Amino acid sequence: MNDKMITSELILVFPLQNSSGKL
Repeated sequence: MNDKMITSELILVFPLQNSSGKL
């Protein structure tokens, strides 16, 4: 996997988790 892809997923996942209030 590409490091850029993992970073992109984290950027997409982190805001979603924060919005859900699960983090």
